[in-house]
Amino acid sequence: MSPELTEIVLLFFGGIAISSFWLLINLVASYHPYHNPALPFFSVFISGAIAIFITAALSENISTIEATRIALTNGGSGLLQILPFAYVVFLFFLLKASLRRRPHDPLLALLDEE
Repeated sequence: MSPELTEIVLLFFGGIAISSFWLLINLVASYHPYHNPALPFFSVFISGAIAIFITAALSENISTIEATRIALTNGGSGLLQILPFAYVVFLFFLLKASLRRRPHDPLLALLDEE
């Protein structure tokens, strides 16, 4: 596999690993008696473990701990790289919501008359 393609795959699976890590923390922190997080916890754990396993398989001659560190670091750096694009999209939606005209509401007109 070419180094460029390997880097893209490592970024993708690193993003999956770091997202799985965040979701596991969220599931543990938001536990309450009426919530059964067994299936989501298991599926998120398995997807994170598979992502770390694939990262370890692609990275030669390193331990699983190093592969986990590389996966989380690549995922974090990948998320930071796409963050400016998310800011632009967020700004677009904020401007769109701010600049639109509100529809005329006859009930509000009745309040103004009183």
